[in-house]
Amino acid sequence: MREYIEFRGAARDAWKMEAWDEYMSSLNLELRPQGPHFMVDNRLGAAVALVDEARDVLSGGGL
Repeated sequence: MREYIEFRGAARDAWKMEAWDEYMSSLNLELRPQGPHFMVDNRLGAAVALVDEARDVLSGGGL
């Protein structure tokens, strides 16, 4: 997440970068939807995996 926010370089993220530990402690990383869902790895460099994941979901898998 930090890598993505650094890469994005948005002004709205300045506080997040300056107070990273405080920002991270405010997030619930265990929160998941109640219904069927799939996880997407959107880290930098994961473009091929994203295509594979999308193909899997569209073919009826991944849930």
